[in-house]
Amino acid sequence: MRLDEKGQGLTEYITLLLLISVLSIVATRSLGNTIKDKIQQARDHINKDISLK
Repeated sequence: MRLDEKGQGLTEYITLLLLISVLSIVATRSLGNTIKDKIQQARDHINKDISLK
């Protein structure tokens, strides 16, 4: 293996690692917003039930 081929492999590895990191961050934020919305809906239903009694 030549020296420039080793550098190319390292560059591909770093690029893949960055891509996975970005996708993980996007997925986490999306999932976090979904969970936040569900909790807010539950809170609204609870408050509605309490105010009816």
